[in-house]
Amino acid sequence: MKQIETCMLKIAASVFVLQTLNLKFSVASKSVNILSKLGLQPYGRIGIGLEE
Repeated sequence: MKQIETCMLKIAASVFVLQTLNLKFSVASKSVNILSKLGLQPYGRIGIGLEE
């Protein structure tokens, strides 16, 4: 039972990371706005996406 719970948590975390990667690599306006304000656009967006 414990293994099933652990596996489900890993899958949930993977889905969350894939969603954020999609926002970063698809040049979503929210991601661009936030990283532009921080002075990290475009290299910061790509670097953070690769790091994740």
